[in-house]
Amino acid sequence: MFYLIFARREGYGVEHLPPNGPLIIVANHLSDADPPALVATIRRKLRFIGKQSLFANPMSSMFFRGMGVHPLDRDRVDIGAIRWVLNKLNEGHPVTVIEMAHLCSERRRIFDAIIEAAVDWGGTDPI
Repeated sequence: MFYLIFARREGYGVEHLPPNGPLIIVANHLSDADPPALVATIRRKLRFIGKQSLFANPMSSMFFRGMGVHPLDRDRVDIGAIRWVLNKLNEGHPVTVIEMAHLCSERRRIFDAIIEAAVDWGGTDPI
């Protein structure tokens, strides 16, 4: 909420995003402000995948799930997360995949698998 009220933000190209229907948003994650910046800039209810440790305690788990975040096991290719992404796309929701800039190549393959599955799904066009 603080970010929405006090932060200065500009979104370039958001006018090209479809107002409804499935959409995959891929972003580079450099700071903890990145997800709130996307939420504040893109005027759609975004769904995210987030590292499993965000769900470690019941309060944070409830918070993140309420914000539309699904846990992701970054230590393996998480088939459950891939299915969740495809499900959300089939329901017509935008799904946000944010890759940490410092991820090792092993973990980067997890994000590649999610994006590849979503592209193979065929429900979205690149913008």
